[in-house]
Amino acid sequence: LRPLDVEFMRRLSKVVNIVPVIAKADTLTLEERDSFKQTIREELRANGIDVYPQKEFDEDAEDRMINDKIREMIPFAVVGSDQEYQVNGKRLLGRKTKWGTIE
Repeated sequence: LRPLDVEFMRRLSKVVNIVPVIAKADTLTLEERDSFKQTIREELRANGIDVYPQKEFDEDAEDRMINDKIREMIPFAVVGSDQEYQVNGKRLLGRKTKWGTIE
């Protein structure tokens, strides 16, 4: 993360929920994606940036369990598209690569 990103998120996190996202995640290998996610988590933690869901949302054991699962996935890796493709008889939004279609 660049210093500007860190400062921006630090200030913004006091006003709104921060939901970190890795865009175009399909351009990374699984190892690169996992390493990138870990690096971002560490930088967020080191810089005191609260991301959604915050600990105050853990009202009971069930909420805590659900929120911990969400926290493990942050930052979310996403693939966006506005193109529709036919895959196995179903139409879906995705991105076509030489290896297949990413949903």
